[in-house]
Amino acid sequence: MIVEQIRERLTIALKSGNTEERDILKVALGEIQTLKERQGKITEEQCQKVIKKIIDGNNETIQVYAIGRWEPDKKKKLENENVILQSLLPVFWTEQKIALFIMDNDKPYCNEICDAKSDGQAIGIAMKYLKQDGAIIEGKTVSEVVKQIRIKEQK
Repeated sequence: MIVEQIRERLTIALKSGNTEERDILKVALGEIQTLKERQGKITEEQCQKVIKKIIDGNNETIQVYAIGRWEPDKKKKLENENVILQSLLPVFWTEQKIALFIMDNDKPYCNEICDAKSDGQAIGIAMKYLKQDGAIIEGKTVSEVVKQIRIKEQK
């Protein structure tokens, strides 16, 4: 679980004196613990969302300050924090990998998805098959791929 991974890496960062990693891991752990206190229990997906939210916040800050004048060290610090946080997240399948899986000629996925009555139903079918295969996926990505495939197949 992400929480254990954060705690292990936090211990290593503390012992090695890596203040940058220590600080961002403390922020992430604090955000996750706050969410846990509010809800009583949290899932791995919720932990991932917390980390993504911090990354998005850093990216927003980088964009806002890119217009104005600020020290390049601050930008580099936020970029480094994002690298640290990103390493805590699983590597999700790309659009290309999902499309290749769905379009596999040896499996009936594509026909079933293309013949579905709606995009929502098609996305549900794709998610079912991807999860059965153990794919690490994000719903948004699957949704985009399925919609693109259905548009191409309808032409």
